[in-house]
Amino acid sequence: MYFLHDILILTKKLQLSIEFVFFSKTFFLSAIDYGAEKTVMEMLEKYSKEIFSWHTPEEWLFIICNRYNEEAATIPAIRIIEEKFPGTVKNAKDPWGANLLWNPFFGEHSYWRYREIVEKLQVELMCLGCDPDEKNDLGLSFNLVMENSPDKWESELGLC
Repeated sequence: MYFLHDILILTKKLQLSIEFVFFSKTFFLSAIDYGAEKTVMEMLEKYSKEIFSWHTPEEWLFIICNRYNEEAATIPAIRIIEEKFPGTVKNAKDPWGANLLWNPFFGEHSYWRYREIVEKLQVELMCLGCDPDEKNDLGLSFNLVMENSPDKWESELGLC
């Protein structure tokens, strides 16, 4: 992947130090978005102190889960955070008490357009401890909502 190469060229053109770029939150998120898996892993290993000073591990998990796409290094980043902070995936909750399974479903992208990718991400989250039957503050579980989703029924009936 040319991502890191392009960043190095841009760094030279803008006369930035490589340390400035690597300590950048934007660079880390861009590496995730572009699927630069090795770069993401290296940054989480070498610069975890800086990365986790910007956001807590739980906050990073929600940010990362919301940034999935065909190329994103989402799953490797989640695995590394779980390795560094065991139980974080299982215990992460948003302000409404929902676990990480809800985040990619209601993320920036259409669930139905990215369904295959979202489902891979959700399977990974369940393997790391997210419970699809755990209820949020409104008393709803992820499974209950998915089973009763109008989109699901419209899709199964061929209405959309």
